[in-house]
Amino acid sequence: LKMSDLRAAHLLTCTAGGHLLPAKLARLKMSDLREVEPTEAKGENSERGRRGSASLASQITGLHDNIESGLQRRPSMERMKEQGILKPGTPTLQAASHDLEKKRLSANLEKQLNNRASREWLVGHGILKEGQPALQASAHQIEKHQIETALKSKLQHRASKDDLINRGILYDGPPVVVQARASLEREQAKDSIERKLKHRSSRDDLVARHILLTADTNSPIEAARVELERAQLKDALKQKIRRRASIEELEQRHIVEGTQDSA
Repeated sequence: LKMSDLRAAHLLTCTAGGHLLPAKLARLKMSDLREVEPTEAKGENSERGRRGSASLASQITGLHDNIESGLQRRPSMERMKEQGILKPGTPTLQAASHDLEKKRLSANLEKQLNNRASREWLVGHGILKEGQPALQASAHQIEKHQIETALKSKLQHRASKDDLINRGILYDGPPVVVQARASLEREQAKDSIERKLKHRSSRDDLVARHILLTADTNSPIEAARVELERAQLKDALKQKIRRRASIEELEQRHIVEGTQDSA
């Protein structure tokens, strides 16, 4: 072990700050290196001196290997720029860019805070509950229980599978047959609608039959005419209802069967 190697170890210890070095080497001082020099000059006669020198040489070798390995594994400058660790440009430009980004984020956050919903809006839409936390929890449990009860009641009174089949809502049979039947019914409904649209009455016919009002209905004269026709129809309907035959007369004329005879 040479004195130059010991001084190099001390320099590496000071440069690395002791992060990658063993604790013993991190605390190494130049005074400790000076104590080793006489041992080398005497030819390391003592066994203790040879063991200490060998141990220190082994530690320095391991230290050198660790540093070399760390330098080889460190990422490149381009990789650090891609990961956002190292900013491109000069330090002045980096600081200006960082300040600009902080101002942009601050302005965006302030804008979102100004546009956030008010407490009244949140309460009105049921997002925020009013009252004490204990009361809120109780009200939430009651509301949840009411929903569960209503859901169970609807499930109990839902139609059965046979009822749905009889009403034409659910089809019974293989999926291929069901799909073909549904497709056929859609085509039939489409044809029926097209026929009805072709034979529907024109606009003039609907206006003449007083089903569709004319375009000038908003005028005072037309509105008064429509109101008069409605009143006349209402009076005529009331008169017909008053003059209609009683149930006894209908039974005598054998239009309606008597309750006693039917019983």
